[in-house]
Amino acid sequence: MSTTLVDEQENQQVTESRMKLLDNIIEEGEQSDLRYFLEELRGKDSPFFLRDQILEAYDKFGKSRGLDDEARMRSDTRKLLEHVQEMVFDGEFAYIVTRRRIGKSAIYGVPRSANRFENVPVERYLRARDSIVLGRPASECQSLEIDVDPFVHSPMIMDARNIGKGVDYFLRYLSSRLFSDQEAFLSKLLGFLKIHQLEGIQLMLSPTVPSLEALRSNLMDAIEYLEKCDPETPVLELTSVLSKLGFERGWGYNAERTLSTMELLNSILENPDHEVVGEFLARIPMIHKIVILSPHGWFAQENVLGRPDTGGQVVYILNQVRALENEISRQIARAGLWVEPKIIILTRLIPEAEGTSCNVRLEPVEDTDYSYILRIPFRRHNPEYSNKWISRFEIWPYLEEYAIDAEKEVLKEMGERPDLIIGNYSDGNIVAYLMSRSMGVTYCTIAHALEKAKYLYSDLNWQSLDDRYHFSLQFTADLIAMCAADITVTSTYQEIAGTPMTIGQYESYRFYNMPGLYRVKSGANMFHPRFNIVPPGVDERFFFPATAKGRRNTALTDKLVDRIFHGSSDESSRFHLDDPDKKPIYSIARLDYIKNITGLVEAFGKSRELRDSCNIIVVAGHVDRARSKDREEQEQIDKMYALVEKYNLEGSIRWLEMEGDKAKVGEMYRLMADKSGIFVQPALFEAFGLTVLEAMACGLPTVATRYGGPLETIVHNESGCHINPNDHEEMVRIISPLVSGDGHEELWQTVSVGGIARVKERFTWDLHCSDLLRLSKIYGYWKYASQENSKPQQNYLDTLYQLLFKPMAQKLLEEHDSNGAPAGSQ
Repeated sequence: MSTTLVDEQENQQVTESRMKLLDNIIEEGEQSDLRYFLEELRGKDSPFFLRDQILEAYDKFGKSRGLDDEARMRSDTRKLLEHVQEMVFDGEFAYIVTRRRIGKSAIYGVPRSANRFENVPVERYLRARDSIVLGRPASECQSLEIDVDPFVHSPMIMDARNIGKGVDYFLRYLSSRLFSDQEAFLSKLLGFLKIHQLEGIQLMLSPTVPSLEALRSNLMDAIEYLEKCDPETPVLELTSVLSKLGFERGWGYNAERTLSTMELLNSILENPDHEVVGEFLARIPMIHKIVILSPHGWFAQENVLGRPDTGGQVVYILNQVRALENEISRQIARAGLWVEPKIIILTRLIPEAEGTSCNVRLEPVEDTDYSYILRIPFRRHNPEYSNKWISRFEIWPYLEEYAIDAEKEVLKEMGERPDLIIGNYSDGNIVAYLMSRSMGVTYCTIAHALEKAKYLYSDLNWQSLDDRYHFSLQFTADLIAMCAADITVTSTYQEIAGTPMTIGQYESYRFYNMPGLYRVKSGANMFHPRFNIVPPGVDERFFFPATAKGRRNTALTDKLVDRIFHGSSDESSRFHLDDPDKKPIYSIARLDYIKNITGLVEAFGKSRELRDSCNIIVVAGHVDRARSKDREEQEQIDKMYALVEKYNLEGSIRWLEMEGDKAKVGEMYRLMADKSGIFVQPALFEAFGLTVLEAMACGLPTVATRYGGPLETIVHNESGCHINPNDHEEMVRIISPLVSGDGHEELWQTVSVGGIARVKERFTWDLHCSDLLRLSKIYGYWKYASQENSKPQQNYLDTLYQLLFKPMAQKLLEEHDSNGAPAGSQ
């Protein structure tokens, strides 16, 4: 069993012992060597230190004091520092941010001259950070302070082990409300059952049912009637009797299903249970029209993958939509209804489409009947920016008008408002927030990746980074959208809450500051039950085991073998392989800094062992700098060529441009498995990593970063292996046993089979969509039932949008207008 499982992470005894140790050290700080270490850090150039920097500095400090490795690791100070997330030195005062357990931080102040530690309020700590960055006394660092907590009226999860299981906690809360105030709860439920319509058809309960007493009486009559019917009696033959009792369409497609659904409601009325409440709400046919937001990048079904800002998110959404359409159709049929679902993917129309379909307004999604890509242009018509692709970091000024136009177009296409809006990434989420607020629709957010977690000190250094990344807008959009969402879907636990030693992406939005702009005293709260882990799957049409020979396209295989293993440089590939029979180390990703493809190439170049037994094959970005429009990709292209020259890799490396054809991508994984190769995903950070799942599903042993989603996707040495992408020597140590040495064939086979099994068990799109629709229905009920309680938070977040986000977006728009095309759009 994986050591990364949440229940192992939060072992209660370990947590309690850590807290006692922490308290002891803090109480006895003067007697430990902690104070001497703090003096050591005070002499450094920077006043800011993160966990890894602190531990590295302490190890050097311990050596200088004559401590051997074992003594250093046993020391109480070293154990304390493992729980320190940050140290900040403000003159004579040191701030120590500790993470006592997952989601629970405490800040201590250490005066240089005093003999004690003191608890420090978060606002004082944030003000000190402002003071250091701005170079002014803390008393002069006046800034907007954001405090969301007072406006949140929702039950909160108490146990960190339940983070990401929000719907289960929420259902238990609803059940407790049933016991404590049954009449109020059931009155809300009665009202909820009366509001559902489908294309003008009343569903579930007639508005004429006057009271709970009438509902109880009529429900018993309906159950008695259905018990006497043949279970297979079609619903149309039941309608006349049931409608007289106030029960409309939507309970089931036959007598058996209708009876089952009514018995669930009867159980709620008589003896409430959280599982019964969840099952009943999940059966209500309230979702058949969905809008999915993904404005940035090149969103199309072919010829786009590998372009700037375009990768796994596109694949994720297209696969999700196909599975959602199937699941919605199934649920509608089981409810006894005959209507067509409709799913619209909202993205941006790009007039200068460069051979893609991104200039087509409406495009059917392949292998679906009722799903479409709807592209809306940016309203402003200066062709310097509105006609071209624009970097995801530059599109913020256009999103409010885009949301207004998108709402009009959605209503035109659907004929009515959608039942659910799903936002993807920061830009899609702020648009989804605006549309959901305007239309009164349940809103689900999926971050995919939060840039704040990718760049060290990106909040403190936002001013120096803003010209390039505009984090002032992005982080503000993230904060508003994640606090406003009805549902937050993540792929992994640590995406929300990290590990016992490191904070998660969402946890990093709990408190932080952007000096000179604002301070967040309380922001996103990962103990809120809106958070739910719903991992994605893989497209089984294209990603299946290499051993399934009968499913493989031999003509495609032959072409790919020739191109990959025997080809030479051309306009879309570089370098060649002297010995194509060596085992391949394979990687596919965008060519940017975070994906760290060049880091893998450098580790390979440094290792004589790997170079003797393996080739390295990468599919990433462009191979010609002149064809790239992305500055970060251009830098990585230059670095790739420099590494090939430095380590003399010609003859051992094959570099192909990014491939968007999924049939080819799947077969490439299988070809690598045929040659007993491996797949390496070396990202510095990966929120989830669909390529990891794809490779595993194809039976290609997978080695992936330990930073992010792969830590949970893979069980180390069972279904794959984890690496530290910053440590080239460790990368080689982990990779080598899979491709060479005694027993490597057995390990290769174990990991290959384990990867296939892991994907089938945990990561399928059918499971994803079933869970997502269940969540949407349950939280849709909560949105209805808690309208009054949610208004203060909605108003507060709307104020932040109007006073913070909107003026910054307008300023960036003015810069674009004065400077011509925005950076990254050419």
